[in-house]
Amino acid sequence: MHAYAALVTFVSTFKNIIKKMVYFFCIFLVILGLLVLGLLCIRLNKQVTLQEIKQRTSARKVIGFFHPFCDAGGGGEKVLFQALHALQTIHKMDTNLNFRDCKIIIYSGSSKTPKEILSQVRSRFSIDCEVVDFI
Repeated sequence: MHAYAALVTFVSTFKNIIKKMVYFFCIFLVILGLLVLGLLCIRLNKQVTLQEIKQRTSARKVIGFFHPFCDAGGGGEKVLFQALHALQTIHKMDTNLNFRDCKIIIYSGSSKTPKEILSQVRSRFSIDCEVVDFI
């Protein structure tokens, strides 16, 4: 009889452990599903943004720069705008590099307007950039 009581206690404890494991597994699946759904939404949002860029421009090529802090005014920003200036200089020249139909876009996390950023670049670095789109 004593063995039977021990077996019943073991089975009861085992059932509780299984219930807790199933509970935590369900929570894990819900969290994983929410994470996948969030990533999918972000991906779809970026695709819409890229489609908008393609619709806004008739250019055959788009040159993009990812620089979320392009308005900070440091050395990295100077390099970015020097590169933009060089691309725009090449764009004006009659070369075989085929930059004639390019659109230059900067991804910026800045709250400043493009006009404010470009005037800051002009005053701080003495670099005159022409038409650049900011996202």
